[in-house]
Amino acid sequence: EHAPPDAFVQVWVDTANQDRRVPVDALVSGLGEMRSAHLVTESVPLDQPLAAPAGDDAAHPARRSGFSQMACITRPGGMERAEWFEIWLNSHTQLAVDLQDTNLYVQNPIVRTLIDGPGSWDAIVEEGFTAEAMTDQEAFFDARGDADLLTQRQTEMFNSVQRFIDLSVIEVIPTSRYEVMALTSER
Repeated sequence: EHAPPDAFVQVWVDTANQDRRVPVDALVSGLGEMRSAHLVTESVPLDQPLAAPAGDDAAHPARRSGFSQMACITRPGGMERAEWFEIWLNSHTQLAVDLQDTNLYVQNPIVRTLIDGPGSWDAIVEEGFTAEAMTDQEAFFDARGDADLLTQRQTEMFNSVQRFIDLSVIEVIPTSRYEVMALTSER
């Protein structure tokens, strides 16, 4: 067993070549113990950004409203990657968006591991919700005041995710979201 991650840092880089990543790896390592790093292909099927709090700037980023949920997922043993993508991307994605009160859905299939660490995942998913959804399942599943709809949506979600996620090893971590800085490179 290993402890789940305490934080996630997402960095866009022009190249994942080790010698060119040195400054980025050093910067991220300076934030705390870096236990693993992954090269991913990001897909953003849903992004309804919430307004930044007043006074937000690059030097003093403010916490965004609501919360993010990071899910580190592994495909079931024996499932081919092509089948896994077919179910996740072409069947489950829209279902998840429709069944939850989600304002952000980012899919990060792992292409390769750059720094080995605990966990052996196939993807990292980020979902954004309202603050209310953190403690209220009716808010999470967009079924406020309707217990039957809540039960229906929970059942549909469970039936869908068990088709492509090994639920015995999933790690789901609630987080806060900050945009610390945007680095750009001139070409």
